[in-house]
Amino acid sequence: MFERAEKVSQPALEKEIDCVRKEFPFLRDPHRFCRAIKGGLGCQLAVIGEFKTSSPSRGVIRKVFDFPTAIKELGSFSEAISILTEPHRFGGEMGRLVDSRKYTSLPLLRKDFISDPYDIAESASLGADAVLIILSAISDQDAETLLKACEYYGIDALLETHNESELPRAVLLAQRWRERVAIGVNSRNLENLMVDLSLGFSRLNELKKLLESANLQGVPIVAESGIESPEDAKTVSEVANAVLVGSALMSSDSISTEAERLFGRRVLLEKPWIKLCGFTRAQDVQAALTNGADSVGFVMTPGFARSLSLKDFLGLKNDPILSPVSRELKKRAVAVTVNPSDSDIEKLVDLGEFLTIQLHGDESSSRVSEIKHRFGLRVIKALTLRSREEARESLSLPADLILWDGIRPEARQAQGGTGHPWNFELAEGICTERVILGGGIKVENLQIVASTKVSGIDCSSGIETSPGLKSVEKIRNFIESARKTWGKV
Repeated sequence: MFERAEKVSQPALEKEIDCVRKEFPFLRDPHRFCRAIKGGLGCQLAVIGEFKTSSPSRGVIRKVFDFPTAIKELGSFSEAISILTEPHRFGGEMGRLVDSRKYTSLPLLRKDFISDPYDIAESASLGADAVLIILSAISDQDAETLLKACEYYGIDALLETHNESELPRAVLLAQRWRERVAIGVNSRNLENLMVDLSLGFSRLNELKKLLESANLQGVPIVAESGIESPEDAKTVSEVANAVLVGSALMSSDSISTEAERLFGRRVLLEKPWIKLCGFTRAQDVQAALTNGADSVGFVMTPGFARSLSLKDFLGLKNDPILSPVSRELKKRAVAVTVNPSDSDIEKLVDLGEFLTIQLHGDESSSRVSEIKHRFGLRVIKALTLRSREEARESLSLPADLILWDGIRPEARQAQGGTGHPWNFELAEGICTERVILGGGIKVENLQIVASTKVSGIDCSSGIETSPGLKSVEKIRNFIESARKTWGKV
């Protein structure tokens, strides 16, 4: 089962870390995966949705699939996504880890037989936020070395246990690497591949007690394998912070329908992708999320009409009115910035509330790439266009999404929320899945915008009564009108 888990001497592993540091010389924002799966307000069960096409226990799970749609569906209800890269038994592919980032901003877990530091460096270079470390396959000494590599490359680890004797091992590792690890309890027997949920639940309880005794209550507990019904999910939610589900989702006729059955979570994938921006009040955020906005933006750079300080944002986020949508807010919040420094970004990352950053200044292509890789954030790069040639050139930027925005007549760079439209015809015929249109978008011109075939739109002033003050009725009307308009295109 674990051919790759070869015994390598400690000096050799230490030397290999030094080698891979030179080959993959960048750092990432740490703890992104662990933060995401700790659960929302009210200790809600977090979900790690898994993309897989086959497994040793089930054989081929799904032969035909639309990968972008599958990742978008998984991302619409999950806190993190697991990607199988092991090719022989699970039908995994390395390329899927890289491609996943095109369709989701969520933390990515790489599942493979990780056995040496090079695997960690490789995982980071491919965009993983965490890796699976199977304790049955390696010694504690090798696990320590792998976690040391995780620390260097800024990614987390899910320590997977399969029997009771591995629980104390996992807890001992967590004592040293508590901010870096989550601990998984897999209910599958590796000898006969059978699942015993009752035994798994017993181990989850035992793990919780061990963590409490070691004063490690903050270490996330993950239930793995065998979740087939809402009752199963409810049972493990009494002990676990998160559940990892793959086969039940991927073997179903509809990932969305199965997710709603298992977890009661609604899945929205309609076009266009709608981002509403410039929020300053909790009631407006609630209206946007409950009416189906795909993303909500907060201006986190001072000096603008809709600017929020870190304290302002935390006060808004913690407003009781947002408790029912806290999970969605964490997934859909965008920090809108102008030429942010590393220190500015670090402060946003430390909040643990933003998975996406929007860059509205004159950030270069290399700076966009640096922010993506160093901080592990999804990046939206905003810019203005004066010609179709500029539009085409912008598509080469390394951002996850590109926002073609409006501009004040006297300004040189993108200035969101001005209400100033630009010539939407510049976008016609060259829009891609990565492009969002902004700048003076409102209900009255949605038909023109939709004709460009753009897949996403950004609106701020078009849903306001005054800068920063949104209208619930305008929010509802804008989203409904956009869905209907795109449905006719």
